[in-house]
Amino acid sequence: MGSTTALSLHTFGGVSLEALAAHYGTPLYVYDLARVKQDFLRFQRAFQNLKFVAYSLKANPNRWLLKTLESLGAGADAVSGGEVAQALGAGIPPERIVFAGPAKTPEELDLAAQANIFAIHVENEGEAEYLAQRWPGTAVGFRVNPGIDPRTRPEIATGLPESRFGLPLEEVPRLLKTYGHRLRIRGLHVHIGSQIREAQAYLEALNRVKPLLDLVPQAEYLDLGGGFAVDYDQDDDPWITEILATLKPWVERLPVPVILEPGRAVVARSGLLLARVLYIKRMGHRTYALLDAGMTDLVRPALYGVRHRVQRVGVNDDPLETYTLAGPVCENTDVFAEDVSLPRLKPGDLVVFRDTGAYGFSMACNYNLRARPAEVAVEEGRAALIRPREPLGGFLMGEPATLEFHPVPS
Repeated sequence: MGSTTALSLHTFGGVSLEALAAHYGTPLYVYDLARVKQDFLRFQRAFQNLKFVAYSLKANPNRWLLKTLESLGAGADAVSGGEVAQALGAGIPPERIVFAGPAKTPEELDLAAQANIFAIHVENEGEAEYLAQRWPGTAVGFRVNPGIDPRTRPEIATGLPESRFGLPLEEVPRLLKTYGHRLRIRGLHVHIGSQIREAQAYLEALNRVKPLLDLVPQAEYLDLGGGFAVDYDQDDDPWITEILATLKPWVERLPVPVILEPGRAVVARSGLLLARVLYIKRMGHRTYALLDAGMTDLVRPALYGVRHRVQRVGVNDDPLETYTLAGPVCENTDVFAEDVSLPRLKPGDLVVFRDTGAYGFSMACNYNLRARPAEVAVEEGRAALIRPREPLGGFLMGEPATLEFHPVPS
């Protein structure tokens, strides 16, 4: 696993994990709000000429996490109409919301334009034309694809020349000229990918996009995106501080303020997924610890092959044994980790998966008709339920009791 942490854990945010499991049940997502605030403020304090930090909702859109961040002055980076609505519903002012995404529907564009958000980040000419005709004068930014390799996993690289994200660098001057009098072009946006550890990738993107600012009359900002890496094998991410320090002199020489869009780096460390061991099962040379959590609750291991550090809850003086941690979903990929050494497990024991505050619950689903888990916030030794557990079958209540067929108007 490469873990530098102990093999067991007792409390989180000053609250007993055993008590949380007993009170709220498992699987259970738990977020430490103090850690959320701490990790957000390093971005909030990064640059003198920061317009605002637009927290990336896709990492975790829970309303109460958004309210916590809004209280610190956060804005929102939304990538769907639902996320725009969630940000507004959580009290984030429209003047601190930006909306990106490679294929926005007309309904989503209408919602964002009517809400008068700070900027819709246009990613293709069709979006620009729709807004110019339907909502002339709407505030937009042009998302530029800088055509660079951010040196990250291919699944999460968005700044490559062949990527579907953003506008081709060479087309931006024409589009700025075409739509400059039909839309309110406030600035430019660039986002090169996720899990980036080197400042050089950001500097390359900055240097490619910066000359285009001269073509934007009365430019108000340059959005540098997010993508700051989190290392799931250790407790800290020192390169984030290094990247921000390296970017600082470059950023503060820009003629406009900047927007940052961190998501994972704000909430990943704050979260745990708490699960209970249902069965211990030996198959051939492998010993399975079968859990009540599965890939429907945390899909990253199945989707990307990413492994989250795991710890047993409680005492750690039992002998170590080797386990494959797997869930109840009927897919061979429903495996959290293989060959993990943990203090001996038995049915009823609790385990926690670390650093699951980002892309954990936000990617959870109802596959196999499994209910999604509850979410709880902890702070200073107290806990609050911030999203209840879905009841078994409760998400199917909208299905009609009988079928009534009607002609469809042509």
